Order: sequence, then C-alpha cells, then structure tokens
Amino acid sequence: MNAIARYILIDPFNAVSSGVSTYTAAVAAHLRALGVVTTVIAREASESLPVFRGRVAREVTAVAGPGLVVEAPESLHTTSELPDGIALHIRLHGSRLFGNWLQGQAVDAVALAAEQREISRAQLLSAPSQAAVAASRQLFRYPASVCCYPNPMPEIVASAQTEDVDLLF
Repeated sequence: MNAIARYILIDPFNAVSSGVSTYTAAVAAHLRALGVVTTVIAREASESLPVFRGRVAREVTAVAGPGLVVEAPESLHTTSELPDGIALHIRLHGSRLFGNWLQGQAVDAVALAAEQREISRAQLLSAPSQAAVAASRQLFRYPASVCCYPNPMPEIVASAQTEDVDLLF
C-alpha cells in the first residue's frame, strides 16, 4: 500500500449517541493533527442508505488516486459501490448483524454477504479487541492469514487524557 496522502472516514450513523460517530470524529481530529488530509463523509438524516452509498462512491471517486485510504465500519456495507482498487480499511466495529448473531438471533443472509464482501475487499482490518477479531472471524469467515490491528483509540486517548475515566465502546 502507498504512503497515506489522504484519508476518508465513512460515518453511516452521524449521531451523537453513536460509537461509530464518536470514533470517527476522534480519529479524524487525530489524523488532521498529524498533518494527514482527512475528510469525513457522514450520512445525512434525510438520506436513505442506497443514496448514501451512491454519494460515498461519487465523493471518493472524485478524489481517488495514490495514497488514498477509505475507512468504514463493516456496518451497512457503505463502501459497496466503491470501485475495486480503492484502498479500504474496514473497521470491525460490531455491526447490528454481528450483534444479532452473537445473541443467537436470525441473521439476514443478504446483509451478511454484503458485509463479508466489503471485509474481503479490505486491505486493512481493525477491531476494538482481539476477542472481537476472533468472534467476527467466525461470522464473517475471513482467512486466518488476515492480520487485524487493534483499535488505536486507547493510545490516542491515553496521549490526551485529561479526565480520571475515559469510556470507550
């Protein structure tokens, strides 16, 4: 993978109460502080998922080139309309589908296939813990040779800690 020149984060929830949105804002701020050109594409309240996926594809394609990385949660397969060749970082954040599976509830086979496809297209995977990696591997069936990196947020928060307690996930 080329050196990162531009980083795009996808936020399909865009809500104050969303862990994905909180993570996205924190990582975007940290990357900008490091001098990385960083953009967040967040879903508008009035946008349907298909419309959002189309907008993601248009906005990413408009700036595509060497050094571009697009990061998104596996949730809702928001990168599904991106062309092959775009460097993807899929964050195994714990989608609703994954939560349903962990709780023994029915899993939508079409949604599972879509999330599996995006995970299989990723050049980078990350997860909040090794336990999340092991559990998600059972559902998403990615190869054992895939190297998943832990979530960087604890390190980011530790370097900027001002409170006695930080709560992540």
